[in-house]
Formats: sequence, structure tokens, C-alpha cells
Amino acid sequence: MYLLWSEGSYFIVDPCCKPELVKGVDDIEGFDFNCLKAIFITHGHFDHIAYVDAWKSEFPDVPVYMDREDGECLDDSLLNGSIIFRDNCTYAAVPRFFDEYDYKYVMNDEVDMEIIKTPGHSKGSCCLIVNGEYMFSGDMLFAGSVGRTDLPGGDNSQMMASIKLLKALPDGVVVFPGHGPASSMGEEKVGNPYFL
Repeated sequence: MYLLWSEGSYFIVDPCCKPELVKGVDDIEGFDFNCLKAIFITHGHFDHIAYVDAWKSEFPDVPVYMDREDGECLDDSLLNGSIIFRDNCTYAAVPRFFDEYDYKYVMNDEVDMEIIKTPGHSKGSCCLIVNGEYMFSGDMLFAGSVGRTDLPGGDNSQMMASIKLLKALPDGVVVFPGHGPASSMGEEKVGNPYFL
């Protein structure tokens, strides 16, 4: 899970941690737990949405955004993968879909986000690019690799098309994946075998 704090408000990406872990944040100057503005989901797999209902319980008026193609993952344990790897998990959160907002989001004067559809790992996989500089890639792109395509909703040909789309991004875009270390588009273009 990622948290982006700016000008007295914040949003989270992929609510896979309990709210209680964020309540104790004290190393961000001026941080206020109660100032959550939005929850973003890069894709509908259980390890990225595990605590979406807990966050909605804490913040019932805060919107949850995700791609329409993965909306059905919330209440389907096969599509969200939970029945494959652990328990039969479903979620009650009712999302708003990116296409309703033209794949754009503005948090305040300092933060705007472009949402790029990158299916392959799942039908509704998306990458979130903040201010043209930072990308939350979910399980689409990792440092030196890409997400698997053998889970429900995965598609290798769509993954290849999404890789081609991301190749067009500037080298300086910093990549924050759903798992593993950060990278940059420049590093991925020269070191990721799927990008060669």
C-alpha cells in the first residue's frame, strides 16, 4: 500500500494494510489520519484490496476508485484470487469507476493523476501517474519483470500491448510497483527483459 500526503490531505493506493497501521504515522510532518481524500485500486486482486472494507468503515464518505473491468472482483473470490491462495474473500465496498472521471483525478493544486489502462495481469489493471513523475504500477510492472498473466482475467497479448504503451513514458518516471523495490522507466527500458 502506498500513501501520498500533500497539503493537508492524502490518498492511498491499494488498501492492503489495516487503517490502524496508518493511524500511528508520526514521521510525516503535519500528517492527519482523518484527512483521507480517496482510495485508489490498481487492480482487483485480494492482496491489493484486502482492507478496503476496513478503510470504508473508517471513512464511509471517502470514494474508492478502480477500473470498471475489475469491479466484479470485489464480490467474486475466484476473480480476486483469494479462493486460489487463501480464503474465500469478498468485499462490500462500492467503487466509482475511472471511466466516469475521464481517467483523471485532481486532489489539490499540487497533485493530479492520470490513470492509464494496462490490462494483462487482470482485465482492469491500471497504472496511476502522479504529476507526470511518479507511477503506481500495481502488478503490471515490477523492477525487472511484469505481472503474471495466468490468473483469472489475465491475458498475455493484453500484457504485451500494455508493455508497449508504458514504453512510451519518459525515462524519468519513477515506478512504485505493488511488490518489490522502486525503479524508473529508464531502468526498465534497458534492464527489464519484457521491455527489450
